[in-house]
Amino acid sequence: MKRYLRTAACAGCAFLLLSVFAHAAVYLVDQRHPLASDANAGTPDAPWKTVSRAASAAKAGDTVYVAEGVYDERVSISSSGTSGKRICFLGVPPRAAVVRGFVITGAWVRVSGFHITSETPTVGSSAYDGGFLIDGEYVEVSDNLVTNLNAAVSGKGKHVVVRHNRFSKCQISVVVGGEHWLFDGNEIHRVFQHIPDSDCDYMRLWGKNHVVRCNRFHGTKKSSDPAENEVGKAHLDILQTWATKEYHFLQDLLCEKNFCEVFSQGAMVECDLPGHVARLVFQENIYWKGGSWGLNINGAQDVTVRNNTFVAIGLFGPVLRKGSTGVVEDNLCVDIGTRQPTRWYDRQGEKVGITDAFFVDSSAGNFRLRKESPCVAAGRNGGAVGACGWPQVYYVDGSHPAADDAGPGYPGWPLRTIRAALSRATEGETVVVRGGVYRENIMPALSLSRDRRICLRSWEAETAVVSPAREVTGWRRDGQRWVASYPERPTTLHRDGRPAQFEYDSVKKLVAVKGFDPRLCLMEAFGNSKSPLLTISGADVR
Repeated sequence: MKRYLRTAACAGCAFLLLSVFAHAAVYLVDQRHPLASDANAGTPDAPWKTVSRAASAAKAGDTVYVAEGVYDERVSISSSGTSGKRICFLGVPPRAAVVRGFVITGAWVRVSGFHITSETPTVGSSAYDGGFLIDGEYVEVSDNLVTNLNAAVSGKGKHVVVRHNRFSKCQISVVVGGEHWLFDGNEIHRVFQHIPDSDCDYMRLWGKNHVVRCNRFHGTKKSSDPAENEVGKAHLDILQTWATKEYHFLQDLLCEKNFCEVFSQGAMVECDLPGHVARLVFQENIYWKGGSWGLNINGAQDVTVRNNTFVAIGLFGPVLRKGSTGVVEDNLCVDIGTRQPTRWYDRQGEKVGITDAFFVDSSAGNFRLRKESPCVAAGRNGGAVGACGWPQVYYVDGSHPAADDAGPGYPGWPLRTIRAALSRATEGETVVVRGGVYRENIMPALSLSRDRRICLRSWEAETAVVSPAREVTGWRRDGQRWVASYPERPTTLHRDGRPAQFEYDSVKKLVAVKGFDPRLCLMEAFGNSKSPLLTISGADVR
């Protein structure tokens, strides 16, 4: 909710969204407010004390803001919104409201900006009930932090979106069934064994029609040295599934554009029941530092493994075995096996050996191909083999929790700013920008990129907005007003896209407002920047 509201506000259209929600309620939960009580009306002047109180009151179209604090509760959301009027729970500022999780059985619900954790890693009736337990439909969880639990996300919901979250120190971050789950742009970090002598995985999937894309799996401490090992003897897989009983199945899975580092197997698939695991697609993923198998697919039908890169895998690359059927092609495999590491790419079912893939910088995880690589035009239809393609494409996603301007610019490990991507790209290359608001001046880099014939476009149907305004956050009460640190006097201050009255203390470097709670608004400061507001939609930059 917040991400898309901010995009519209920067484009000067906030009033449209505000009119849509004019008849919906806006509530505040703020346990630190001196008058906070669940007997209140849930207003900024008389907020509720618990998130559960808000969950019992919220109806279709309502928005609940939850202020900073530790809320010792596991929140159940059973009410439903509609396709045009979601029920939204937003933590303000992001990830400063700490709760023990959400159990969501309602439909059309969005939860964004929370920190989910607990003193004990088990938070539900089952050991692997997630910080988010989702059995509802059309649920979206985004921009959340989940730490130190047995599971971050679980459930059997349908049409669920899990986007731009960070899961850290969970034993199995994702344990889900259901249908039509989208895991997009998440960081799954540092798997940790909370239950002694039990298995650990990044994710376990069952169900139908799931998409796992643009995620970064990394950071786990797995070693023969006990001091550097946090998963015991667990068989650590990026993705695991099995079908040993009639109710086990995984069908129509798309796993693409992920970056996977430190694991035992990139995928462990075991199917004892014909047809229960079928139509799996693994494409354009990078698998690095695996202990045994790149992909270990057993008994699955109609599997496609295409244009993946496997580097430093202990035993084998991608393998379909034990009756599995499908296609394995155009994958690049480098340093497979520990005793006699081998290097090859797949072509029409055969392995073609190479002496050097000519990566840009393999030690830093940059497996892009240099132009002298034999892999640049070795694939089907003259394309490149491996995950990165040719010419280079750099991905930018400022909302991705793993975004890093010093990184390689993969879909699953993207750059944070458009400026960084434009400065790195050379003639004939492409910069792809995920939707959202980018508060930066890209004009100098954009002018240079035109001279170098660099293509700048948005991701699929998303729209990116490049704004000269800076968001003002960190608001706190100061008597009858609200103040926030800001380095210089703004020319104008906007509240939800409209000019707002403000004062500025040049000594204390504080901007101040009164008469409303700025935590519940988009507050933007404009200075003397000559940078224009730009929108990037498709290949159109305006």
